[in-house]
Amino acid sequence: GGICASIEGVSALQMGEIENCTFVGDSIYSNTQANGAGGICGYAGGWSRITDCTNRASIAGRTNTGGIIGYMGNTSPTLPYDNVINCENTGNIGVAAGGGSYIGGICGQYVSAGNINNCKNRGNIKVNAYGGGIVGRMTGKNSLTLATITNCENFGDVSAASNDSYSGGIVGLEYSYSTIKNTANCGNVTGKSRMGGIVGWSQSL
Repeated sequence: GGICASIEGVSALQMGEIENCTFVGDSIYSNTQANGAGGICGYAGGWSRITDCTNRASIAGRTNTGGIIGYMGNTSPTLPYDNVINCENTGNIGVAAGGGSYIGGICGQYVSAGNINNCKNRGNIKVNAYGGGIVGRMTGKNSLTLATITNCENFGDVSAASNDSYSGGIVGLEYSYSTIKNTANCGNVTGKSRMGGIVGWSQSL
């Protein structure tokens, strides 16, 4: 990540937090299949929160690549909470050699009991499979702790190259225990299969 590699808290009273940070480097390039590549943070685990952060750099990764966070795996809380708030990406997000799955303007893969709230993406997204203006792929923990995206906007174009791909203006693949509310997409979405202005494909168990 442009600010840190990974972040994780212990409890609601001992959160792992990143606030008011901006990354303006030329680019981030990750050619490994590690936890993730992000403009602010590569990996965010349980009880973590990222607030009021901005990425202005271009990013390319093999998998789990996002403008703010590469991979968020925040499944430890018993109740959901806002864990990505008021963040913005303006850098283009693309594919490193040999990869191209789970790429999003804010978060590449969001496997979380929480909420991405009031975030904006202005960069273009190029992916082989699973690409979204806000999140590439999202899924929640269970019926009581959903993964949620609210009040988010995408202004960048999303394009997918694979014949078996999922591309959406907000989310590429919305999986079980997840909801999307009050969002808007103003970018173009192109691909060879499963495309949508908001969601490329919605699937539940």
